[in-house]
Amino acid sequence: MALVEHIKKEIKNSLKKRDFLSQKTLSLLLAAIQNAEKEKRFKLSKQDLGEEELERESQLSDDEVREIIFKEVKKRKEAISEFKKGKREDLASQEESELKILEKYLPRQLTGEEIRAEVRKIIEEQKERNIGAIMSTLMRKYKGRVDGSLASQIVREEMKG
Repeated sequence: MALVEHIKKEIKNSLKKRDFLSQKTLSLLLAAIQNAEKEKRFKLSKQDLGEEELERESQLSDDEVREIIFKEVKKRKEAISEFKKGKREDLASQEESELKILEKYLPRQLTGEEIRAEVRKIIEEQKERNIGAIMSTLMRKYKGRVDGSLASQIVREEMKG
């Protein structure tokens, strides 16, 4: 089952269970996905494609949907940080609840220790001392499974030590 279809099914299930937080969070996610599909369709409409081909090509792949989920997760993390700075724990806890719902649809994230081990391996294999090159290799290899800010912090620590 495609990821979008799974999200739609979960929205229906959350309505049946009267889980309004999940329903709201997933509906907002679905809206972001639909906006991305419309944007993709608009870009493709400039090409000379038939209506059926345009419809088929404008559908997002699961990887593209995961990228949208990552953007939504990043928004929630930033909001949590800002709410905590503003001493708004109530809003921060709501964002954290939404974050947990969204994270269910992402692949398992690497832990700090797993990232550290991989960074050491990359440095050893490539004899690379350039932070950008190490980050590029790490993010390419583990696309979607690594928190960029955590990885950057670990790479900097490993470069010093």
